[in-house]
Amino acid sequence: MVFSSGKYKLMKFIRQEEVVEGGYYISGGQMCYVESIGEEKLTFGRMKARLRVIFENGTESNIYLRTLSSQLYNDDGYIVVNASDERAIDDKEIVGHIYVLKSKSEDMRIQEIANLYKIGMTEDTVENRIVNAKKDPTYLMAPVEIVDTYKVTGRL
Repeated sequence: MVFSSGKYKLMKFIRQEEVVEGGYYISGGQMCYVESIGEEKLTFGRMKARLRVIFENGTESNIYLRTLSSQLYNDDGYIVVNASDERAIDDKEIVGHIYVLKSKSEDMRIQEIANLYKIGMTEDTVENRIVNAKKDPTYLMAPVEIVDTYKVTGRL
């Protein structure tokens, strides 16, 4: 899912009904995918449904629907939507970008590290942030490939 393509945007999470099977969400700065929503069951006097949620860092959870909804609501969470969705965030609200990069280093010690990514944030464009990557130790003194970017809204 590449946000820089303009195909997807973010919208603020507002209510529990927005959590759907197959939906992508951002909570606490991390993207998650709701793979499935189980049947509602009476638990401790309340109707509750378990979700199978997969996080971008590879962890998985079987949390309650209300738990994820609360996290999204309290963390100023977002829903990933098609860019055509009328509630998608306007570009004027963007205050920065989170980026995921992969090194293009030719150093074998770096190439041997599986799943090595640089994740960061900038108030500028990602392209401007990485323009001198090959001269910057932060980027292992090598050019980088942009894997994904996420727009940040609100106050920093």
